[in-house]
Parts: sequence; structure tokens; C-alpha cells
Amino acid sequence: MDAVLPRPFPIRHGRRAWLWATVPLWLAAFAAARLLEYAPFASLWFPPTAVTFAALVLFGIRGIPPVFIAALLGHAYTLERLGLDWTTTSVLVGGFGFALAHTVPMALLAVALQRVARRDPLGRFGPTTLFVLLGGGVAACAASALGGSAALVGAGMAESIDLRWSVVPWLIGDYTGLLALGPLLVEVVRHRVAPEAATQEPPPLWPKLTILIGLIAGTLGAAAVWPDDDAIVFTVFFALVVQQWISHTQTPRQALGALACAAVAIAVLVATLGLGQHALKLQFALIALSLTAYSALSFLGLRDDNQRLKALLSTDPLTAAASRAHFAAVATRAITEAQRLGQPLSVLMLDLDHLKRINDGHGHGAGDEALRRFAALCREQLRAEDLLGRLGGDEFAACLPGATREVAEARARMLLTTLGLASTPTLPLAASIGLATLVDGDTYASLLQRADDALMKAKRDGRGRLVVT
Repeated sequence: MDAVLPRPFPIRHGRRAWLWATVPLWLAAFAAARLLEYAPFASLWFPPTAVTFAALVLFGIRGIPPVFIAALLGHAYTLERLGLDWTTTSVLVGGFGFALAHTVPMALLAVALQRVARRDPLGRFGPTTLFVLLGGGVAACAASALGGSAALVGAGMAESIDLRWSVVPWLIGDYTGLLALGPLLVEVVRHRVAPEAATQEPPPLWPKLTILIGLIAGTLGAAAVWPDDDAIVFTVFFALVVQQWISHTQTPRQALGALACAAVAIAVLVATLGLGQHALKLQFALIALSLTAYSALSFLGLRDDNQRLKALLSTDPLTAAASRAHFAAVATRAITEAQRLGQPLSVLMLDLDHLKRINDGHGHGAGDEALRRFAALCREQLRAEDLLGRLGGDEFAACLPGATREVAEARARMLLTTLGLASTPTLPLAASIGLATLVDGDTYASLLQRADDALMKAKRDGRGRLVVT
């Protein structure tokens, strides 16, 4: 199953361009964070964290140099923008301190995520989600506290800014940027570099996305009209319901895209409408939106894996017939129901003749193909309500609820004729069949035993025939 956190890409052909595209993308994200500052060195979110996360997850250790270079350039740009008096030492100390503290925690997070993703039986949204939420918070805290403080101290700005009150906004900004954009960037770049096969077309996203963005825009617009009414801002949390709806009905990539659109909408509206006084509340709203999306996707991933596990337990992987346990459970219920209602029921025991000869003469691949073809021809001759099961090896059984002896015998003889027509020198197909019909007092075991006794007689009598009890 595809994972949101794949193994790092080998760098070859056009993928090197994707790797070094990290630098301009990181700087563009850095500029976006600058545009959304609501206080000195405090932004509504810090999108470069998402770019760093995606680069390190996708490209592994090779992603460190471009991220490091981008962080150095970002620090130098900040010093130039603020017009500070700085020295070479302050630039190097502050810049390298920021780059190291920004890169190392995310690199450690990426390494941990890669290891968890390789062991994750749930694939796309299993334990990896927990690591993004918890590990991302720890990494963001380290990057904010260490990176921000080192940059300010190295540039000689620490005296003008109270670091105690700066670390929390930095932490929340980094964490918000990571959750809102990080997994989406991983998914988009991974799909561009290694496209997936097309799957079933999902329902259109735009109606739900319109509702989501409209709700956010209406809430923040009202907050701009009545800036002193804090209660209005909290109505943005109704967007959680819409995000949950999207996550449950769209693909994971679309759900992450909707989350990113909501984050961008909130960030742009805060900057446009001058809602900096509400920025901290809206940061928590973005984190809540992210948690909603990830929780829904994790639930859906668990549900899908449970369905796949159920299918594996109930279906024979080679022939797509019911497994022995599933056949027994369904047939037992059908027998009980038929006895309660006084309805007929028949069972066929089927054995693919000379499977060992096919394996010895043509190889086990031919034997597997014979089993698959035999099961397919059986299903063609059975009714929609009948159940075919593989009991083991070359032995199959069919439960025919509502079928009298005459109906079941007609189906069995049609199958023998069909097998004869489908048989070839390289894939000979023939079967021995035993038929038993339900009588008073029968159980699943007794009915199958009578059908099996008839099958054994058919094999003793020369195979390729039907025996009815």
C-alpha cells in the first residue's frame, strides 16, 4: 500500500532538479511567512518548515544541503531587511545556528518517520500520523527555540526582543506550517516524480471546498467588522465539520489539498483584514483543522485495511473462491436457514482430476493456472446465490441454497461438459463430483461427508463423472 512517507528517491535523471528546487521553494515560503507576520518575528505560520520536512522525507540526507543553503539565505535576507548593524561573525553565527537548528530536528523527524513507515502495516495513515503530530511538535519546538534564539543572539538582536515571549509564537507557527502543508508537499512531489496508476474518479471537490473557504471567509470578514467580539472568531471552528466531510468523501490527496487551501485562506485573510490580534486563536484553528483531517484519514485507512484483511481471510488468493473457514461459516448458516424454512439445499464436492500430472508434466505454474481456470468455470455454471469454496489443494465445494437434487445435478453435468470443451493438451481439465442433498437432521459436517463419499466413489469409478447420493 502506498505510503505518504515513501523511501527517499534515488537522485537520478530529472530528480536532481526537484531536489534543488527546494531552495527557491523554501525562499518563496519564507517570503510568504514574512508577508503574514502579525508581530516582530512572529508569523501566522512558517511554511519553510513544510518545505524542509518534504525535502528530507523525499530525498533523505541529500535534502540537507539545499535546505541548509536556503536557511542561510533566509537569515541574511532578514538581517538586510531589518537594516541592522551586523558583522561577519554575527552573520555566520546566527545564520549557521538558525540553519542547523532548523534542519537537524526535521532531519531526525524524517529519519524516524521513514523507519516507522517501513514497519507500518497500515501504510498511508497509520502510526506515521502519530509521528507527524507528536514528533512534528517536538521538532518544531526545537527548531523554534534553538533556531530562532540562535539567529537573534548571533545577529545581536536578542536584547531588543524578549525570547521568552517569542518562542511560543515561533513554535506554533512552525507546527502550523508543518501540519498544514508538509504531508501535501510530500504527496504532490512524490506523485510528480513517480506517478501512480489512475484509480476510480472521486466525486468533485470544488463544492465542498467552496463551502469550506466560504465559511472561513465569512467568519473572518465578520471578525473584521466587529473586531472586539472575540466570540465571532471562534465560529471558524465550524470549518472542522466541513474538513471532516471532505476527508471522509475525497481522496487523501484532495483532503490534504483542502487543508492547505484552508490554511492559505486564513493566512491571507488575516494579513488582508488586519486581524493580527486574533492570529493566535486562528493558529490553533489551523492545528485543529489538521488534526481533524489526519484523524479522519487514519480512521479511513484503518477501515480499508480491516476490509482488506477480511477479504484475505475469506477468499482463497489463488482461485478467488471462498476460503475453507468462510465457506464453512456461510454454508452452516445456509443449512440452518434451509432446515428452519423447510427449503431444499444441495452441496457439491468437486475435485480437479490429475492435478499432480499437470504439475509434473507442465510445471506448477500450469497447475496454478488449471486451478484458477477450474474455479472460474465452476462459478460460470453456478447461480449468483451459490457459493464456491476451496477446501484445500485440488478439492472444492459448492453450496447451492434452494437447489433440489435435480437442479444441482443439472448444474454439475453442465460443468462436466464445459470442462471437457475447455480442456487442452497443455491444460487438461476434468473433474470428479459428488452431490448430496439436505435431509432432516443433517449438519454441515454430515452433509459434506455424504457429498465427499459420493466424490470418492466417482474417483474410484474412473474420475471425470458425477455421483449422486
